Amino acid sequence: MNISCFLEAKIEAIQSEPLPADYQFEWLTVARLNELRENPKNSISGAWNSLLEIHQAECVVVRADEVVVGLAGVKTGMVSGELNHDGDLRTKLPIELPADMAYVFGVHVVPRYRGKRLYAAMVSLIAERVSECGGKRLLLTTECSNFRALKSVRRMGFTQVGRTVLVRAGRICWANYPNENQIGDIRVGRYAGDISA
Repeated sequence: MNISCFLEAKIEAIQSEPLPADYQFEWLTVARLNELRENPKNSISGAWNSLLEIHQAECVVVRADEVVVGLAGVKTGMVSGELNHDGDLRTKLPIELPADMAYVFGVHVVPRYRGKRLYAAMVSLIAERVSECGGKRLLLTTECSNFRALKSVRRMGFTQVGRTVLVRAGRICWANYPNENQIGDIRVGRYAGDISA
């Protein structure tokens, strides 16, 4: 079962969170991502390469002593299902964004570095970058049961604007989308695992 919450924030309303001292952030190129992946202390999935190359997404990392402790992606325009799912490929859900919005995805902080507000700091960095490029809003999705992420993003100023649901049990499939697959001016596709279509 996947219940995906759509959360939106105007960039001007996002509670900015500075990166804590002793941490560095970096926007990655594919070449730099490959360099970081060569360090055995960095557990960065090879999937990030295709996200940057194929999907023309951007990625920011937070480092402590040259070790990646957090990373997040951002995409504008058409967001493929590969960038929006909860790890189960049946929950891939494409999204088409309006011109003034960017989608934040794949936010991850290494467990032993959680509690330092790195998640909020990465979203703040993304908001700055999107604003510099003329963007006005950020969107993210998360499982409605991910209470830690929901608490964090709500504290930053994100509000829930919609949700989608996919329930599969064997050959039984039930999917629920917003009316006319629209959440405000955001267009939602169909789940990859929606066999009822």
